[in-house]
Amino acid sequence: MRCPKWLPFICTIFILLAMKLCIDWSSDDLLPQSELHRSKSEWKLSAMNKLSFMGTERDFLEDDRYRTLLLNLSQELRNKIPVVDAYWNRKQHEMFQRLESGANISMSCSANRDVTKEIRNFDSYPDLYKQFLLYSNCHQFPLVINQPKKCAGNQIFLLLAIKSMPQNFINRQVVRETWGKETAYGNLWVRRVFLLGMEKGDFDPNLQHLLLFEGQRFQDILQWDFHDSFFNLTLKDNLFLKWTTKYCPDAHFIFKGDDDIFANTMAIVNYLHSLTYPVAKALYMGHIVSNAVPFRERKSKYYIPESYYSGPYPAYAGGGGFIFTGHLAKWLYLVSYYIVFYPIDDVYIGLCFNALGIEPLAHAKFQTFDIAAKNRDNACSHKTLLLVHQRSPQQTLRLWKLLHDPTLSC
Repeated sequence: MRCPKWLPFICTIFILLAMKLCIDWSSDDLLPQSELHRSKSEWKLSAMNKLSFMGTERDFLEDDRYRTLLLNLSQELRNKIPVVDAYWNRKQHEMFQRLESGANISMSCSANRDVTKEIRNFDSYPDLYKQFLLYSNCHQFPLVINQPKKCAGNQIFLLLAIKSMPQNFINRQVVRETWGKETAYGNLWVRRVFLLGMEKGDFDPNLQHLLLFEGQRFQDILQWDFHDSFFNLTLKDNLFLKWTTKYCPDAHFIFKGDDDIFANTMAIVNYLHSLTYPVAKALYMGHIVSNAVPFRERKSKYYIPESYYSGPYPAYAGGGGFIFTGHLAKWLYLVSYYIVFYPIDDVYIGLCFNALGIEPLAHAKFQTFDIAAKNRDNACSHKTLLLVHQRSPQQTLRLWKLLHDPTLSC
């Protein structure tokens, strides 16, 4: 019996379909890592964009749709936090359970005296650590100096949010005169705010009247009524995210950095303007710290007791300076209700990004741990950098003038 003429054609069609299915099923393995990361980010971004944040914070916290989304997004972080007896690990897994069960999150602020019993060697902790732990549940502090119209008018392309302290006027003034100038690069507007707490030490001079004048004169001071200290940098970040959600929700990008860095703002703007849509819509970029573990040396300001946290840190951008997509600020702020405050601010922000399923993007031109000593005063060595930490006010002024000298030859 002869085979019908159409049978080989049908067989070929089936073979081609089978090959396509095989390729589709294994597409994650065939995609370059950057493309795979981008496709996952696009899915997460699409899920977040389907829900618009309306109403009060309480409305959000009681909305099952947001809880379900955050629960799905935060699953990767949940798997990275070791389930051990260290205090932060225990509290964070309790938070995940509350998110899963739909239990309400407390927004009250009072001293958490239970922590003295929940950490077996609490009495051995440094005094600043004890203060942090007693009040780490306090997220709400009033604004003392505000700039509610900072983002009014022209569309803000890049918002510079610069961590400072009340006594650091010289640093702030140098930033204003150099890389922090409020200007437009073409039609891309850059605006600036400095983030401050209060001086509340027993022997600190009262600078408040000077800060009030500075805020009125330059219209760039944001100050909250909490003690400005290293252990409260996480709180400062959190309050800034809340401020951005209310007063500057449409900024395209946000640069978070210290007041003792040197930044090449034009190069940053040009780089951000060149980004493709998928990268620009879910960006968290800087000098990425990977496979880091806590410092156990008690003398270090980054000291983390073993009874407080156990395990490695998820990858994060160094706090000297990093950039992220502006519309993510509201999601970072909202997810922060379910991420227990951590005493190192850049690690904490990394945890929040991780909870949203957004991985950090490394950029070689972010040098938050500085460059070779022989090149630190060399303008040509800074010409192609986006950021370097750290520089004195005098170094920053000198480098800025040299880089803008038309006779500079590199």
